[in-house]
Formats: sequence, C-alpha cells, structure tokens
Amino acid sequence: MRILDRNKFDAVVIGPGLGRAKETAEEVHNFLNHFSEIGIPTVVDADAIYSLPPGEWPKGLVGVATPHAREMRMWLWDESPASALLAGTEIDEVTGLPQGVGLESRVIVRTGSVDELHGLEGRFCRATGGHPRMATGGTGDLLAGTIGSLLAQGMAPWPAARLACYLMRAAGVRTAVEFGPGLLASDVPPHLARVLSAATLD
Repeated sequence: MRILDRNKFDAVVIGPGLGRAKETAEEVHNFLNHFSEIGIPTVVDADAIYSLPPGEWPKGLVGVATPHAREMRMWLWDESPASALLAGTEIDEVTGLPQGVGLESRVIVRTGSVDELHGLEGRFCRATGGHPRMATGGTGDLLAGTIGSLLAQGMAPWPAARLACYLMRAAGVRTAVEFGPGLLASDVPPHLARVLSAATLD
C-alpha cells in the first residue's frame, strides 16, 4: 500500500469497471480499510459497493457511497441509511451525536431519476430535475467522479454530494439540448464545467 500514501493524492473514486470477482472484492475491502486509516475521502461506486460491510458504513471511512436502488437493497437490506451511517460509531449520551465523526463526513446517495441523499443527524434531501436522456451508461460514473473531484478540492462529503448532484442534472439538460437522442455520457463533462462556471458567476 506504499503507493497509496496519504501525501500522494487528495481523494479516491473506487468501483467503476472493477468487476465482482472474489479476489477483486477482497482487495477493494482492503483498500477501503486503508483509506479509512489514512483519512482519504473516498467515493464508493458501482462494483465497489459489493465490498461494503453488509448493512453498515465502513468504520472510519470519510466519503460518499452512490448505490442505485438495487445496489442499495443488496448492501443495506432492511437497514435504513440513517442507521447504516451510524454503525460502528460511539454515540455521545448527552448530545446523541456520533463521537469523533464529522456531521458532513458520511453520505449515501441513492441514485435514480430522483437522487436521495442521506447524511448524519437525519440530514436528507432530494436532487430533482435533469433530463431523461441522462439514463444512459456512464452517467453514474460521471457523478462519482464529480463528487470525487470536489472532495479532492477540500469539500466535505455532504456539500460535495449535493453540489455534484445539482451539477450533473443541470449539465444533463444542457447536453440533451445540444445532442438530442444521441447523447452519450462522454458528451456531458464540458457542460459540467459550464454549469459550475455559471453558478460561480451568479
């Protein structure tokens, strides 16, 4: 794991295109433990979701998980996102809050036509809008990468996830207008930059 030293990178996105072989899942599990230990903000997406501990958030991990509905059922089963996010933490008897865990440090984004964002202390919101043509292969990877890029710039997981969901949906509308029915995920990134630039100027 020397290549994964803390001073070599600022955030990690893990999962897209990995596959679900047993050996791969075991290595992903090891990586997640390592990222937790060295404090690297991590986005867990796609195949990496299958390496998460059943029904709970990985102990000590700072970051965002981005399962779609089927992946979320497979991971959490009957556990609610709120209880899964608290798993493995000590709760302060006075405040009722997790000890030693930043309140913006863990997020589950259930992706879909409407994204549902779950955070600690009951934080919850939905990301709506966008365009139906965004339901194409690769857009989930783009969301994970957008969240990861915001984490790498120093944003906490909760605001990073919220901003990324907004950017993806706004960029999706612009991309659909430009490309119509032939929209590909690879058409979206330039519009992500334009939406972010416009939001900054406003």
